[in-house]
Amino acid sequence: MLERLLGIIVPVFAVIALGWIWGRRAKPDMTVVNRLSMEIAKIARSPDMRERFEGMGAEPVGSTPEEFGAVMARDIAKWTALAKSVGIKID
Repeated sequence: MLERLLGIIVPVFAVIALGWIWGRRAKPDMTVVNRLSMEIAKIARSPDMRERFEGMGAEPVGSTPEEFGAVMARDIAKWTALAKSVGIKID
């Protein structure tokens, strides 16, 4: 109820803390990338890791490289729009 009320008064922005692994800039071997992604997601969703994440107030997701790319694109657009709307500029 409070979140709905605040959403009327103040736009609500969700902030997502991301953890990721970056590789070299050259075109990667997607077989390796997908396998690594699958294994990391499996670990992130394991009961032990879920308990650790939840103990820190976090929710483990473990997404595919494509899903992560979509989240990054959406967040860049959202935060860019917010920065422009309040006049934030890079010095």
